Amino acid sequence: MKIKALPLALLLMSILAACAGSTDGRQTSTSTSSHSGTTTQSAAIVPGESGSTSESSTSAPLPPPDAMPNYIGRQVKEASGELQSFNVRITETPEISNQAPGTVIRQDPQAGDPYPTTAQLWVSVAAPPVPNLVGMAFGEARTKLEAQGFGVSETQVLAEGKPDGTVVSQNPPEGTENVARVELGVAREPKLTYLAEWEPLSISSSCEREAGAREGNGELYSRAMTVSCSSWARNVAELEYDLSRDYQRIASTISLTNDSNSSGTAKVEVIGDGRIVASQQVKFGKTANFQAEITDVLRLTLRIAFSDDDVTIVFGDPTIEGFPENAVPSESPTS
Repeated sequence: MKIKALPLALLLMSILAACAGSTDGRQTSTSTSSHSGTTTQSAAIVPGESGSTSESSTSAPLPPPDAMPNYIGRQVKEASGELQSFNVRITETPEISNQAPGTVIRQDPQAGDPYPTTAQLWVSVAAPPVPNLVGMAFGEARTKLEAQGFGVSETQVLAEGKPDGTVVSQNPPEGTENVARVELGVAREPKLTYLAEWEPLSISSSCEREAGAREGNGELYSRAMTVSCSSWARNVAELEYDLSRDYQRIASTISLTNDSNSSGTAKVEVIGDGRIVASQQVKFGKTANFQAEITDVLRLTLRIAFSDDDVTIVFGDPTIEGFPENAVPSESPTS
C-alpha cells in the first residue's frame, strides 16, 4: 500500500509546483526540452490581444527648426498649427488687406530669424464699415479700431472746452467702407510758452529787442517784448524763431510805448515758413490783439514795419501754445 501511494503523492506535488509557477496567467512559463538541452522563453499571452506579443514604445518629440519659416501668404490655421506643435505662443493680429481673409500678411520674427518661443502673425481680414468714434477717449477708440484690423493715426488739435484726449474728429467718417486706416483728431491741453523768454535765431541789424516788464499804452506787462529800429534799418525789423513744428498757435497784444511818436504806427506780420498767417496794425494810444495758427511751422518770423524811427512796439506777454509732450511750459506771470 505504501508503494502504490508514492506515484499519487508525486502527482500531487507536480500539480502544486505547476500552480506555484503561475499567478494570473500572465507570467512567462518555462519549458525544458530534454532532447536538445536548450531553454526557450515564450512571451505570455495578454487576454484580448489574440495571442500576439505586446511591446510598449514612446517616440521622442521632434526638435524645432533652427530658423523661423516663412508663413507669409499661408493660411493662419496652418501656420498656427505648425508653430503650436513646437509649443510656440502665438499672437494673431487682424489687419485689413486685399488678400483673402485668414492669410498671413506679416510675421514677427521674420523668416530666417532664430526659431522663437513667441511669435506674432498679422492676419488679413475684410474691411468693415468705419464706426463712429467722436466723443470717445483716444485709447478706447484706438483699441476698437485695431481690434477690427484698422490702422490708426492721431492728429493733435487745440479744442477748447473738450477734455484732454477726447476724439473730436475722424477721417473718414462713420460708415465709410473699403478703407484700411482711420485718422483721429484728438483734443489736447495746450501749454503756454512766453516768446519773450526765447532768444530769436536772428534779428535785423540796427534793430533792438528787449524782454521783461514793459508798459504799452499805459498798461504794464510782466513778460513783454519790445522792438525798435533805427533809420538805418529802413524801419523794418525781422525776428526769426525755430519752432521745430512743436507749436500750434501764437497770440499777443500789441501797443506802442508811451514815449513813442504820437502819430506813429507799427504793422506786425506773422510769417510761418515764408507764408503770412496773420497781420495786425496798431496806432499810438491804441491796443490791438492778434492770433495765428502755426501748426507744423518750422521757422516763425515776426516782421514789424514802423512808420518812423521814433516808434517802439510792445508785445504784451506774447505766447505760443504747444502740446504737453512737445512744449516746455512757462509759469504763469504773477500779477
